[in-house]
Amino acid sequence: MSTVKPASLDFLTIFSPALGVDEASQRNQIVFYHSAADSAERERSAASQQEDLHEKQNERLRQVGLAQGLIAFAR
Repeated sequence: MSTVKPASLDFLTIFSPALGVDEASQRNQIVFYHSAADSAERERSAASQQEDLHEKQNERLRQVGLAQGLIAFAR
């Protein structure tokens, strides 16, 4: 018997391409970002969170870039 896994939201990003015109300013385009993984990691110490900050920012930028690519492809 198979089990049904309910739908879940891994992350929610709201971005505005008008806030940055090129790839270098892509970080400025992110208006809001929330991740289920980030919520779980709030329990960790501040020192270990600082180590992962750069990695998390890169993941956010990849997700926004993917969304922009999908939008551009659909047009």
